[in-house]
Amino acid sequence: FFMTWLLDWILYLLFAPCCCVHSVFCCGCLGSCCLIEAAKTDSCPRCVPAVLQVLWYRLRFWWVCDDGAYVLLGYAPDAVKMDRSCVLAAVKRHGQVLRYATDTLKSDREVVLAAVNRNGLALEYADDTFKSDKEFVLAAVKEQGRALAYADEILKSDKEV
Repeated sequence: FFMTWLLDWILYLLFAPCCCVHSVFCCGCLGSCCLIEAAKTDSCPRCVPAVLQVLWYRLRFWWVCDDGAYVLLGYAPDAVKMDRSCVLAAVKRHGQVLRYATDTLKSDREVVLAAVNRNGLALEYADDTFKSDKEFVLAAVKEQGRALAYADEILKSDKEV
C-alpha cells in the first residue's frame, strides 16, 4: 500500500503540471473541470502500454469531479476498468461507476461497499450476492431509499431494511 501511495504521489507531482496545462488549453479551465471531453476524445491512446494507462487514469481520478468520474471510467480502456485501485477511486467519486467495472470488481466487497455508500443505486450493478447481503442493502437504502428496488426479494420484505 505505501509503495503504491508513494508512486502515485511521485507521478502526480511529475504529471500534474502537464495535466493542468492540458486542461487550460484543451478544456479552458485549470484542472477543475471533469475532463469529460478529454475522456471522450480518447486522450489516453490505446497504443500506450496498459501499465501507463492505469497510472494515467489513477491520477486523473484525483482531480476529476464526481460526474466526471462516471464518464471517465465509461470511456477508459479495459486495463483501467480491471484495475482495482482505479475503480475504487472512481466509485468513491460516483458510486454508479460500478456499472463499468469488470465482473470481478463487481464482486469485490470493498469496491461494492464504497460504491453503495457513495450512491445507493449502485446496488443495481453489484454482484447478486451483495443484493441478498443485509449489510450492503442497508447501506444502499440508507444512502438512497430507491435502492431497495435492486435488493433480493427476501430483503425487500424485511421490516428492518
